[in-house]
Amino acid sequence: YTQIKADLTDARNNLPADYSVSSNARIRANKWAATALLARVYLYTGDYTNAEAMASELIGNTTLFSLLPSASIAQVYKKNQKESIFELDATGTYKNTYEGQFFLGTYYSYMTTTKLMDYPFRANLTNSFDSTDLRKINWTVTANGVTTTFKYKRVVTETTNDEDNIVL
Repeated sequence: YTQIKADLTDARNNLPADYSVSSNARIRANKWAATALLARVYLYTGDYTNAEAMASELIGNTTLFSLLPSASIAQVYKKNQKESIFELDATGTYKNTYEGQFFLGTYYSYMTTTKLMDYPFRANLTNSFDSTDLRKINWTVTANGVTTTFKYKRVVTETTNDEDNIVL
């Protein structure tokens, strides 16, 4: 952890503080990605004072970051939105996120209920959602009348590419 802290501190001090290096896309690590990771490392190592300081610095940067209104839940995984600190670019062959392509996205019409059942939520997770929870309403689906619930929060297709893999 000593080396991790040193590396992240060095990154914080030397990486750009904005996203200009990637044409304002949030797909390149910058000072804020290093700050977020450093906050986690401090948290994991029990250094709560420094964890709070790093997190507060990041949260305080309202020019680049802010929480979306709860009614905007469908926007959470969109590219370059203000909740995102660091993303992996999803512009690949299929113009889709890997998990979206693999689970439901582009290949949804080719997947059978049997194939989808390889990736269900556990019943205790499904049952833990309140009926009004927007995550349950917007990000899950019960396939073809089967009561098993599946992840459905990546909905990009080959014709739309407005989502990235959000890392931080």
